[in-house]
Amino acid sequence: MGIKQRLFVIFTASLCLIYTSCAGSKREELQKFVRLVHFVQSNHDKFGENEWGRVERQVLSFRNTMSGRYSNSLTQEEVRRISQGIHIINTYRSLNRLVGSTTDNQDNNGDRIDGLFRLLDDGQMQNPPPGTEQQLLSERLINDILMALNASIRDGRPDISGRIKVVVIPTVYQRNPFRMNHNDLTPAIREAIDIIITQARRYNQRIAIDWEFRTYGGQYISLDSSTDRVRHHSQYRNMFPAYNYVVVVNAVDMNGRSYCSVHVPFGVSEFNAITWFKDDNSHCARVLAHEIFHAFGAEDLYFEQGVVVRDVEDNFKTMYGNSIMADHWETSDLDPINAWLLGWNRNPELWYSYFINRRDASAIRFIQDQGWN
Repeated sequence: MGIKQRLFVIFTASLCLIYTSCAGSKREELQKFVRLVHFVQSNHDKFGENEWGRVERQVLSFRNTMSGRYSNSLTQEEVRRISQGIHIINTYRSLNRLVGSTTDNQDNNGDRIDGLFRLLDDGQMQNPPPGTEQQLLSERLINDILMALNASIRDGRPDISGRIKVVVIPTVYQRNPFRMNHNDLTPAIREAIDIIITQARRYNQRIAIDWEFRTYGGQYISLDSSTDRVRHHSQYRNMFPAYNYVVVVNAVDMNGRSYCSVHVPFGVSEFNAITWFKDDNSHCARVLAHEIFHAFGAEDLYFEQGVVVRDVEDNFKTMYGNSIMADHWETSDLDPINAWLLGWNRNPELWYSYFINRRDASAIRFIQDQGWN
């Protein structure tokens, strides 16, 4: 089995992990939910509004049970898998609304649907035997749902193209003065922009990036939080209406960890602000390029405890080698997954969604969003 096939198996089998992650009645509830997800995957094309209503009621009942009984005992991995399962169901539901029900005469299919629901409720739904027509259909449905997941992840993200303005603002950071000559940042800024333009060309994209320093009467601004930086972004965006995209960089004269702040998840909003620290007493061009890619919508692919799970980095490096979003010290190349998120790669592979939104913190946010805390 090839590398990509192994990762495909890992991804499609991932929901089954919750079978072994709990015990007792919680385990039974989670197993029932897994069967519901499999059932929707295999039979969604037969559903009318009545059947979708039953699915939605079962999902709501499952959520209420988890919230009322097990909110304190769910692991982050269980919550992430539950979120993934609900995402799969919602994606099929959205597709059904887009294309319409394929069951024009629901009476003809009612008995069959009811029988399938009884099998589901009784726990008799099984994976299809290998080499059978049912397995081929199952694989095709899995392919469909993975591409639908890809589409839902990419939906709403802007294509990074046209004219881009990078505004570099020497900044007093939490009362730490900016003492260096800001013109000394010029070589690193130019190198970072050259990296980005070069990577765009690799994917046959043509972008133009202009940049400038911004001071106020020769004075440096003082901002205390990332929220302030994001809020000020709208001001700079209005200054440059002729540009398709504006990136704000707050350069800081101290060592630290650079980061990109956003109002909403990466790639969805133009409201962004980068805080660019020194690394070993100098500003690094690849760090700046990495953070600008974040502002465009790229995601991290490196492991960090409590941030991105180890499997993401391990599987990514096995399949694709390296990326500036995985290890900017080793390479300045942008990987095809993040190029796809930016609209530069138009041919996504099925398993791209495996690597996206894999931050550990997302599990906690999901609990809070669902009222499970």
